[in-house]
Amino acid sequence: MSQLGTYNVDYINFFTGNIGGKTQGEKNNITLLGVGPVVVTGFPGTGTLEISVTGLAADFNTDVGGPVVPTAFNAITMHGGNNITTDGTVANTVTFNLTGTTLYALQVGNALGTLGQVLMSNGVAGDPSWENGGSISLGITEHAIPVGLAGGNLFSLPLALTGETLMGATGADPSWTGSPSFSGAVTAGTGFTATLGDVAITSGDLTLPQTTALVGHINFGGNTYIRFPEQSSVFMGYLAGNDTYTGVNNVGIGDTVCTSITTASENAAVGSYSLYNLTTSELNSAFGCDALRSLKTGLGRNTAIGRSSLTLITTGEYNTCIGAVSGSSYTSSDSSNISVGYGVYGSPGENHTLRIGTATGTGNGEINRSFIAGIYNTTIGATSTVVLSDSTNQIGGLPNGGAGTVLTMGATAPSWQAFPSGGITWSTPVGAFNLVKSNGYFCDDIGLQVATLPAVAAVGDTFRIIAVSAGGWQIIQNSGQWISFSTASTIPTSGSVYSTHQGDSLELVCYVANDGFYAVSSVGNIQYD
Repeated sequence: MSQLGTYNVDYINFFTGNIGGKTQGEKNNITLLGVGPVVVTGFPGTGTLEISVTGLAADFNTDVGGPVVPTAFNAITMHGGNNITTDGTVANTVTFNLTGTTLYALQVGNALGTLGQVLMSNGVAGDPSWENGGSISLGITEHAIPVGLAGGNLFSLPLALTGETLMGATGADPSWTGSPSFSGAVTAGTGFTATLGDVAITSGDLTLPQTTALVGHINFGGNTYIRFPEQSSVFMGYLAGNDTYTGVNNVGIGDTVCTSITTASENAAVGSYSLYNLTTSELNSAFGCDALRSLKTGLGRNTAIGRSSLTLITTGEYNTCIGAVSGSSYTSSDSSNISVGYGVYGSPGENHTLRIGTATGTGNGEINRSFIAGIYNTTIGATSTVVLSDSTNQIGGLPNGGAGTVLTMGATAPSWQAFPSGGITWSTPVGAFNLVKSNGYFCDDIGLQVATLPAVAAVGDTFRIIAVSAGGWQIIQNSGQWISFSTASTIPTSGSVYSTHQGDSLELVCYVANDGFYAVSSVGNIQYD
């Protein structure tokens, strides 16, 4: 009988899993099966089992801070970032959602993370300007703007054309437009340029700051045409006024008006080059091209109305000239003159002079009739005198005559004379003269002196004449007139009466108005024809 030896045999009776308890082998065999990505591979004759895993990520690489390795329980947590959340509601699925979007709104990035920021398109040739986008692929078209939809989704606007801008619309998607219409204020940091078309303001104002050397101008063609240097002054026109002026209450309208103004105040200039050289003179009014052009300093108080009126004075004061080129001969400091009418130039060096019209006549600037209301039959309160005028149209007045004196015409001008007895005023004329009623004449010339009857005479008008010298006198008649001696008379119109010796004298009285005169007394040898 064979003796059975003693054997120590170790073998596996069962496997215990984490779930489901112990598994006992059958016929000393336990089968190991992989589940899912786990595969168990046996190698016959080698006593080897190989367990491998397929389709699992051992780690994740990230743009920042990676890789991410699964935890001890083979788990990797997937968190959302700025404006992005994750959703595991659907089994075995991680859904990434975009948050913070608003229906029809443009997405704009912030300091923590960006979605894209675009305000102006450069067209299809390149990305829109001011873009700063992220790298997450959200299905957005290249060069396009992402727009939010309800539910946190995005879609892309169409590509814009060069120069178009994005405009919002209430309750609708924003859109590109080349003619934007803004609902609020628009601020341009470095300027605003309209290359074509008009700039129209349908409501509201064009508001500018007060003018300085740098701001507050309105320019045309690169030149300043309107400036507002202080609250009460304005200058309008090519190079009108300046930016260094410090006066107040000035108005200048026209090409280069008030160009030199410094501290002058209370002036008004309308017309090219009016008050062109003004610096400090005040209270001047210039209306017309070149009016008061040369005026600089002085008290001012000048008024010039008309082309080139008062154009040469530099420091003159208190002048008033109305009419084209009126007062244009006044220079330097000529002052206190008044000139009215076209071409009433005045004279250099003239002061305190009134001129109205250029001459007596019917030519340009001339007048031949004058009317001043309020004179006729008007009582005056001050001491009065007689107003005279000479052949140059200068007006003057006689000094007051003494009580009882009468105005008597002399050789060149009338004068006050003592009232003669008999109511006759006597004078000694030179050469030929006209007879005037209530006057007597001493003819003392060497030669014959011819006197003419007045064309108009009233009944009772009296005239006297005496031949003081041997030259004598002759009285001639106007058309239709005659002189009667008792029952005889001169030849009407062509007749005359004359002296023959020194001392011959005659007194005539009008007895037919204008035409008939009677010799009421005579001395000497008076002749008539």
